[in-house]
Amino acid sequence: MLSIEARRFYGSAVFFMRVSLGFTLAMVVGLLGLVGAGISAFALRQASQEQARAALTVSFWNAGLQARGLAQSIEHAV
Repeated sequence: MLSIEARRFYGSAVFFMRVSLGFTLAMVVGLLGLVGAGISAFALRQASQEQARAALTVSFWNAGLQARGLAQSIEHAV
């Protein structure tokens, strides 16, 4: 049978282990959350850049079509 002092010692060790395990679990979950947030931010930035490239491509196509229409109008006028 353990003495009262031994029970306190082992009881505090188990309590410390539980706190330590909970803290470790919180750190792991927090780290995974930060990684997820970083990946999301990267994906949003990539999507924004892709939209900008698509808008630039569309503007070039529109300019080309307008130039073709102008050339055809001049050709028909002459």
